[in-house]
Amino acid sequence: MWERDGHQVAGAREAGVDDVPDPGRSRGGDHRVVPGQHHVVFRVSQRMLTLTTKRLWRDGIIERIAYPTIPPQVEYRLTTTGRSLAETILVLAGWSREHKGVIAAARQQWDAEHASANQA
Repeated sequence: MWERDGHQVAGAREAGVDDVPDPGRSRGGDHRVVPGQHHVVFRVSQRMLTLTTKRLWRDGIIERIAYPTIPPQVEYRLTTTGRSLAETILVLAGWSREHKGVIAAARQQWDAEHASANQA
């Protein structure tokens, strides 16, 4: 995840996201796909971003660097622990992409076998 134009951006393809809307369309107002790009822009409230950032900082996943400028500038970087977590997440995303077809087939089979129970 990175920031672009004030929004948090996640690589949909890299993260194994397969439920991505058409480019330029917004669904529920919480994200949009940038036309011609392979990423999704997620809109995050300032409060949620602040809380998440503080938790990641507290957990040692990111470090905070404050610059004595006007207006104040703050930069966040992944720590060694954060980088190792990012590597793990990328492995999980790769596993997800590799097994996407198997998982979809298992879901279809389960849905077919449990259709009558789901209709009740």
